Amino acid sequence: KNNFNNEELGFKIIRMNRLTRNHGVISPIKDLAGFYYLKKALSQYKPDTLILITREAHFAGGLLINFPNKVIARVAGYEATKYLYGKKASSKLLAIPMKRLYKKASNIICPSYSTKELFVKAGIPDYKINVVYNGINPKFLTKEKDNTTQFNIKKKLGITENEKVILTISRLVLKKGHSLVIKALTKLQYIIPNIKYLIVGDGSYKKELQKLVKREGLESKVLFLGSIPHDDTIKYYDLCDVFIMVNQIEKEKDNFEGFGHVLIEAASRGKPVITGLHGGPKEIVEHRKTGYIVKNENTDDIVECLTELLKDEKKSKKFGENGKQKVIELFTEEKMINGYLEVISNLN
Repeated sequence: KNNFNNEELGFKIIRMNRLTRNHGVISPIKDLAGFYYLKKALSQYKPDTLILITREAHFAGGLLINFPNKVIARVAGYEATKYLYGKKASSKLLAIPMKRLYKKASNIICPSYSTKELFVKAGIPDYKINVVYNGINPKFLTKEKDNTTQFNIKKKLGITENEKVILTISRLVLKKGHSLVIKALTKLQYIIPNIKYLIVGDGSYKKELQKLVKREGLESKVLFLGSIPHDDTIKYYDLCDVFIMVNQIEKEKDNFEGFGHVLIEAASRGKPVITGLHGGPKEIVEHRKTGYIVKNENTDDIVECLTELLKDEKKSKKFGENGKQKVIELFTEEKMINGYLEVISNLN
């Protein structure tokens, strides 16, 4: 952040040129600019350990002739599915230096075992890959629920006290599975008439989702709320009865849900969670203990699980309590930081 004070933090912050951080700049220019500034920084500061986090950083690091003694790459499923397994010529080209980096790195950190499996299958040695789960911001576990805020949001959105609320917070892209939930609502509305499905987020698939809602006659049931500040998401987690984000496989595209951070955010607020079989989310949700893992693209399965949780408040509450406890045990920010520090300290 620009308001960070280097002296207060106790370490030096080196900022990349604005060109490398501008989302309006086309990728090849950003990639080459990133390589130039990475090389410049390494020459100037000569760090003992280099940690590369983003795909652009992996590409830049893979172009280096001389590596620092200790290099760690923090990866996601996206790097594997789009690049290491990519079918497009451009993806295959970018994957060359990325794979070089992964093979030369001292260690690779994955956010889930599902992601690790992808990299092992791509030829990256198992012994150098560690799994460190993402951690939740402490405020998600400690902040008290504000009943007045809940009342005001419901009033603004036209949600009555006896209506059940289903929530998804994510980018509006096909793989997040919004369309599957909407299709499930066409059946669920006859089982539980008083329901609202809140969709928070924005993205390229929004128009398609809006068309689907209109086609299914669900305009009164589905509300598109757009993007909201991350700090405000807690209000919507607290508002919902069930959080859902099922994974949908796009066969014509390279995609993968490596973790699903919103799932641990929802669980941290004591909400039961429904997710899909594909990728890392199944490591977060314990089937029939903290929520449900539904069969991919099976709307009947989604209807059944939503019905159980929305009709059985006792079960829903218990699942939420179990989910919050699992977050405390596995997915705290402190555990994530300690995981990174352990990887760094164990480097030869």
